[in-house]
Amino acid sequence: LSSCQGAAHIVVPCYNEETRLPQQVFLDFIDQTGNQDISFTFVNDGSSDGTLGVLRELAAKRPERLSVFNLEVNGGKAEAVRKGMLHVLLSKNLT
Repeated sequence: LSSCQGAAHIVVPCYNEETRLPQQVFLDFIDQTGNQDISFTFVNDGSSDGTLGVLRELAAKRPERLSVFNLEVNGGKAEAVRKGMLHVLLSKNLT
């Protein structure tokens, strides 16, 4: 799933962010000169709203730099970051 190519990878935990996620801010950031080596993985942490759909829609706009990792059950911010980082490391064979 994580086909993002950036040298730096930022994991963003998300829980019930359907109406609050600043999609354009992320798109503008990765499109800026100097940010070409940065990728994001958004971790949906068991949201009960439409967060997963919003994240998938956002990632589809820049699939080489944005990806989504879905957790079915909310485990809290720290666990979402931990599982997201493990996902990124395993998908890039960095373990």
